[in-house]
Amino acid sequence: MSEVLFHLVVWSDKTLSMPSEIKQIFLSSVQKRYPELAQTLSEDLISDHLFSPFVLKLPRQVLKQVETSVATIARLRESMIKDAGVQKHATEKGLKNPGHFSTMMSLDFHLNENQQLRLIEINTNASFLILGRELYEARALPLPVANFGPEKWREDLLSELHDAGKNLTKPRVHIVDDQPQEQRLFVEFLVALAWLKSFGWNGEIRDSSEVMKAPVADLIYNRSTDFFLKYSPALQEMNEKSSAVLSPNPFEYFLLADKERLIEWTQPGVLEKLGMSSDDQEFLRKLLPACTTLTMQNADALWADRKHLFFKPKQEYGSKKAFRGASISHKLFNEIINENMLAQEYVPAPEVKFETPEGPQKFKYD
Repeated sequence: MSEVLFHLVVWSDKTLSMPSEIKQIFLSSVQKRYPELAQTLSEDLISDHLFSPFVLKLPRQVLKQVETSVATIARLRESMIKDAGVQKHATEKGLKNPGHFSTMMSLDFHLNENQQLRLIEINTNASFLILGRELYEARALPLPVANFGPEKWREDLLSELHDAGKNLTKPRVHIVDDQPQEQRLFVEFLVALAWLKSFGWNGEIRDSSEVMKAPVADLIYNRSTDFFLKYSPALQEMNEKSSAVLSPNPFEYFLLADKERLIEWTQPGVLEKLGMSSDDQEFLRKLLPACTTLTMQNADALWADRKHLFFKPKQEYGSKKAFRGASISHKLFNEIINENMLAQEYVPAPEVKFETPEGPQKFKYD
């Protein structure tokens, strides 16, 4: 194995007897780092499934692949911005380019048996980045990306404002979601707010229905998973009027995170049409699993090949209504044909085995 760079903190999809200790370590660390949260943060805000006690070590070459992937996707984004067809499609959907990017985006990778990354999806409204950083701090582990932290986020938010034409040094920032206090990661909103206040900025956590109430924000850190704001009229109004910089925003979701892009990018001739270099085309074809829309026309062929496929809805997020082809019943398959689903080449999440009080167990990671 080459030099180890990553110490990846694994979070658990099952309840273990050990994470309670990790939860206490995390809680004590955050309360110490942010004394203003000492009275607010409690164990009941932190799910037992959020942390596991294990640390996974990955070789340095994986980080190199991540860096190349991010840089290549950034070039792909710039090519799409210039493409007339993409602009036309965005206009048809009522979307306009706000001129800035989206804070806290993430790329979701699986590592295959050959230690090669495959890009499963892109997320604009990514979670756990802030909590993940705090978890590394709590466990005194080296950060995979050494300069990621509050100061880097401050620079990023100021850059978002600047690109949107708002040259502010002390903006008012609201963290917004639908019923934020009911969200599983509400604890992350609290830590994010502590970060904002550490900059000397005004900030608060708001429900998406209350964003137009005074005082209105200069910038909204948008955690709503209503990506196109179809069911968030107040956020939609704010976005249309540019009352505040919305980050992440619907245009960036359309450009990169909409699962339609996963289909488009893997179709013959698309990368060439977008003007991507031959090196970038070759890299992206290795990075992106094959993907297509499930239709009545191709249903028989996809059913026959289902063991090598993963089915998921284009407009949902996380694992909602997602099905492994090998385990889907024919009845359920027929039901989802008309539900705007995509079929993606199945790239299983890698697994690692750890010893636990209940004996050796396997854990997935991405």
